Amino acid sequence: GTQRLHRLAEDISAVSRAEEGQLDSRPVRASPQLLLSAAAAAAQEAYDAAQVRLTLEAGGTVPDVHVDPERMGQVLANLLDNALRHTPPGGSVRLCATRPDQHWVELEVADTGEGITAEALPHVFERFYRADPARLRQPGNSGSGIGLTISRALVEAHGGGLSAHSAGLGRGTTFRIRLHVHHAVDAGAEAPDRAGRRVRAVDRHVVQGAAREVAEEVGTAVEVRERRAGVEHAAGHRRRARHMRVSHE
Repeated sequence: GTQRLHRLAEDISAVSRAEEGQLDSRPVRASPQLLLSAAAAAAQEAYDAAQVRLTLEAGGTVPDVHVDPERMGQVLANLLDNALRHTPPGGSVRLCATRPDQHWVELEVADTGEGITAEALPHVFERFYRADPARLRQPGNSGSGIGLTISRALVEAHGGGLSAHSAGLGRGTTFRIRLHVHHAVDAGAEAPDRAGRRVRAVDRHVVQGAAREVAEEVGTAVEVRERRAGVEHAAGHRRRARHMRVSHE
């Protein structure tokens, strides 16, 4: 309960900063293979503990992309965490980078886990969406419920896209990040501004819903704190009033 709420608050803070235009995003030329290898290294210990194999396919001639490495690292970390939570021991998760055409590079996180039904697939990026509510009760499943929503917003802030693909239950899931090849990015001021407006619109929707979720989870505690603050405020008024009477006398 407390751990999930803390994670939720951190995630809401992240999208709040995006909504206020405070992402502090610094896109640079970056190697897709290095982005993937850094993400794999960061996740390796958790994967070893869960007995899930994590592999990074050797890249071919995949060109550099135009991204903020820290933000894209956050996206990959979210996707790897999601894949690990839905892949049983003995399963595997594969990372790779491909170039579908001259303008785009795609980063893939593909798992051999639970898979997603055709009915649930369109909703996986919705805030707090759970294809299977029973997952909430599984040990170690402490996801906030908006990690995928944040990931898509961050990718869209780069002018790219994030999509999910699955052949069905038990068939695994692939998340595909689509990013501009470095030379294909418009270097003018309009491109980041358009991307910024997109992510702010998405995040405003996310933040409003997340705030409602927090209120539902901690409503009673908030009411108690507010009542306590009200009592303390009134007591302060009474002390000041007594002090003023003594001073006037």
